[in-house]
Parts: sequence; C-alpha cells; structure tokens
Amino acid sequence: MKIVIDCRLWNETGVGRYVRNLVSNLQEIDEKNEYVLFVLSKDYKNVKFAIRNSQFAIRLTNVRWHTIEEQLKFPKILSRENLDLVHFPYFSVPIFYNRPFVVTIHDLIPYHYPTGKASTLPLPIYKLKLLGYKFVIKQAAKKARKIITVSNATKREIVDHLGVDQNKIAVTYEGVDDKITNQKSQVPNKSQNTKYFLYVGNAYPHKNLERLLDAFLAFCHPELVSRSQSKRDSDLRQNDTRLILVGKEDYFYKRLKERIRKMKLTNKVIFLENVTDQELFGLYKNAMALVMPSLMEGFGLPAIE
Repeated sequence: MKIVIDCRLWNETGVGRYVRNLVSNLQEIDEKNEYVLFVLSKDYKNVKFAIRNSQFAIRLTNVRWHTIEEQLKFPKILSRENLDLVHFPYFSVPIFYNRPFVVTIHDLIPYHYPTGKASTLPLPIYKLKLLGYKFVIKQAAKKARKIITVSNATKREIVDHLGVDQNKIAVTYEGVDDKITNQKSQVPNKSQNTKYFLYVGNAYPHKNLERLLDAFLAFCHPELVSRSQSKRDSDLRQNDTRLILVGKEDYFYKRLKERIRKMKLTNKVIFLENVTDQELFGLYKNAMALVMPSLMEGFGLPAIE
C-alpha cells in the first residue's frame, strides 16, 4: 500500500514524539508498504535527517492544523498522491476527506475541561471553536476505518462520548523512547547539585500547574503560607529545594511565569526549554520525585519514562 502519515506536528511535544517514534519504528519493521510523510517546511530538515529508508518520501505542505485551510485545502493535497490510506496521528482531520484513513485519538480532555483559560481567544470565540472541535473529532471517529487510542480509559471515553463501536478501536499503548533510556545521565547546568522536584509537559489548564505551585510553596514552607508577603520573601531564600518545569514556552507557560513572579518564586522555580533526551534522562534520574498533578490524561507518558 501507499500510506500517508500526517507529520505536521513533528516538532511538537506529546503528539510530536508519538509521530517521530512511529516513523522511526515503521522504518525498522515494515518492508512491504510505501510511505509519504507530509511535513511543514520548518520541519523538513529534521524529518529528512530521520529518514533512512528508501520506502519513505517527504512532501512539503504549509497547511497548519486547526485552520480553515486544513479543512478545505488539505484534502485536495492528499488526493493528489493516489494513496491507499492516511494515518492522522491527531484528531484534526479534514471533514471533507472521504478516502480511507485511520486516526489516533489520544484523549477527549476538552469534553471535560471546557474552560476559556485553555485558549488565547476571547471566550465567545473559544466556545465556537470548541463546538468546531467536537464536530471535527466526531466526524473523524465516524468516518475512520479504524481508531487507534493509547489506553483503555480513552477507549471508554470514545465509546461513551462519540458513540463509536468498541470493535472499531484498537488500544496501542505508548512506550518509553529508547533515546531516553539509552542515554548517559547529563543534568543541565541550572539543575546540577540541586535538590528538585520535576514536572515534564505543557502548561494547559488541565495540567493543574497553578495548584502545583501552591503545593510547592506549602511543601517548602508550610509555616509561611499565612505570613506577610515581606516576611515570606525573606524566608524563601533560605530553602534550597527547587521545582523544575520542563516544557516548550508558549502562551500558557508565559502566563504561568507571571504567576510565579507574583508569588515571589522566581528563584525557586526553574523553567527548562529545548531539553535534549540525554538531559531529560538526567533530570528524571536525579530528581527527588516526578510530580504529575494533571487532572486528566489520555495516557501519561512521563510517569512511565
């Protein structure tokens, strides 16, 4: 078969790692099928570097996900390939695409936490976009030949919320990336010789990081929580425990940093971006504990890592 994999999220966290490892391992195990990878131009060099199998070809497209262009233009682009199957590794599927495809649905979190805090958009526009999200994912689930999901919990969610026959859903658990587990430990300079708790992931509202900051403050200095701000500022400098947040700076992390500043925790909370797999392994290995305060996860890969 000629199979297209939608790799437009190649360089993102979460789904990006899922896509990168899918492509990497298919090159090792599949000697029968031909693959075409659709990528954004900004990711082209990284994808090309990762391809070591002549069965894999790369196509450029600058159609981003969650856009009108994706819904109207992307189906035409895909149809030019004379393909047998498309794998959309994320729910953002063009509703007018009518040829065979499979889709990976990682979670249905917006069904449970529809809050304006989860978007940079004004609340009315966000609510309209949420309706669009629900419509797109329901259509994707209905039209897909098969749905891949990452846990039985999410499978039950898909059956309950999207009305899909459970026999249409294949649960394929995520695994730890060999690039992490096979590394020699290397801790970034900012966290060397430091006692720290570790959080790995994005800062979306359902990740519950505001509560994590409150808990971190109370853990370090429970006696200071009710004290005056000036006294707290002085005493906080005496404790050497840190909280390290590993993620990709975006609107949500910028908003969290502002909260950290207002809480006078700037010297206590360390934000690390663009962490290598070697550094991530070192951070996991040397942390006092991994903290995962999320209210809901489709899978929760950092816990296994």
